[in-house]
Amino acid sequence: MNTQRAFRILAGVALAIVPAIALGTPASAAQISVTVDHDYFFDPYPLTVNDTDTVDQVKTAISTQSPNDFFTDICLVHNNVAMQTGHPISEYGVQSGDTINVYGLPMSKLGHWNITPDEPFLGNMVAMAPVSHPDPTHVELIAGALPAGVTINTDNGHLDGHFEQLGPFSATFRATTICGDWDIDWSGTVYSRLPNTGVDAVAMASAAGAVALAVTAGVMLVSVRRRRATRAD
Repeated sequence: MNTQRAFRILAGVALAIVPAIALGTPASAAQISVTVDHDYFFDPYPLTVNDTDTVDQVKTAISTQSPNDFFTDICLVHNNVAMQTGHPISEYGVQSGDTINVYGLPMSKLGHWNITPDEPFLGNMVAMAPVSHPDPTHVELIAGALPAGVTINTDNGHLDGHFEQLGPFSATFRATTICGDWDIDWSGTVYSRLPNTGVDAVAMASAAGAVALAVTAGVMLVSVRRRRATRAD
C-alpha cells in the first residue's frame, strides 16, 4: 500500500514538472533574411539573422559585415521606428524580406546646412535646410537669434527670407530625429553692397569720400599756385 502511494505521488510530481519544463523551453530560432540599407555609405545588402536575436546582436553582425570607424555607434530603424538596444528584433515585427535602415551616430558628424550663403549681403535671399540622416522631424532655435528678415519652419528646419539688418548674427538649432537630437550652428555678419555689383557700399562710400577729399585738396592747391603766380607777375 505504501509502495503504491509513493508511486502515485512520484507520478503526480512528474506530470507537474514536465509541462513546466516544456513551457520554459524556448522555441528553436529561425533564420530570416533582411536587407540592410546604410543610407549612402554602402549599397544595400542581404543579412541573415535569427528571429530571436536582440538589436545588439544585429548591430554586431552589421558592424562585422560593413565596418565603419567614422561613427562610434549605429542606429537601427525598422518601419520608421528606432530599435532600442537590449530588445529582441521580434518586438519590432522584423520578418524575412524586411529592410533595416542603418544610420551613423553621432549624427552631428554628418549634419550640415544644404547651403550657407557665401555673401550675407543686405537684401540677399536666404534659403537653407539642415541635412540630417535620418531626416529631422522637428527643428527649433535653442540659442542666439535669427537675422532680421529670416524665419524658420520648425517642421523641417528650412530657413527662408532676406537679410534685412546689418551686423553680426549667431544662432544654434536643435534637430530632432527618430535616432536622437543633434545641434547645428549658423553665424555670420550681414553687410551692405551696391545692387548687382558685389561691391560693399560702405567701403565704396569711404573710397568715394577719400577721392572727393583728394580732388578738393588738389583744386585748392592749384588755386593757391595760380594766386601766387598772379602776384609774382
